[in-house]
Amino acid sequence: MVDVPDDQEKTQISYAKLISKENYMETAVIPGSVKGRLKKDGDFYLWIYIPGEDILKLSIYPIKSNEIQKILIHLEEFSPDLIKGISDILQKLDLGDHTIHTTGLCFSGENCYYETYIDVSEFEEKITTEKVMNEFDKIGKIKDVSVIDIPIEEI
Repeated sequence: MVDVPDDQEKTQISYAKLISKENYMETAVIPGSVKGRLKKDGDFYLWIYIPGEDILKLSIYPIKSNEIQKILIHLEEFSPDLIKGISDILQKLDLGDHTIHTTGLCFSGENCYYETYIDVSEFEEKITTEKVMNEFDKIGKIKDVSVIDIPIEEI
């Protein structure tokens, strides 16, 4: 992972693994009958884990690219205007059509986060924390932004 301060590692909403198609097909973690139900095929599979106190949600996205980045935004609060501002910035940065997964959550009503996973394979250069933060600084109520590379791993 890149650009993630230690204190934020504990406050992310989700965690991700990117695995090859071969590794996905070989794993016994997902039954073959379930694997076959996905209509979309991918060269890679993005596994997004969302842990809760009593449940662990796992979403699996078949994707063509192995160039995935996560944008983690620490918000002062959740509001419709702020979420619209984030959406507008993502569109301005041409990230909207490359979004794989997005989620937002407030822990204890005060630590609010918004995350989005982006396929950056079609961009000439990777997204940087500085570039994204410069844009988000314009809308205010953003405490911090991190950009995290999602490496290919084995399960």
